[in-house]
Amino acid sequence: KIELAYAKYVVSGEKRETIPMTLEKVVIHVTCPHHEKEDQIRKSMELAQKYCSVYATISQVANISLELEFV
Repeated sequence: KIELAYAKYVVSGEKRETIPMTLEKVVIHVTCPHHEKEDQIRKSMELAQKYCSVYATISQVANISLELEFV
């Protein structure tokens, strides 16, 4: 179990210019405070990408990147 004081998510995306006009690129930027278990937090984010049904659906049509920042 990992407890964080906060986690700020900013999601941005770009649509395709061609038909079908689905998403082309999605960037998920997550900001968290420094933590002694940063490696475990990174691993949990990777597992979330692997098992999230929304992520799996969107990744069929768009390139998704995850940026994790500790401040």
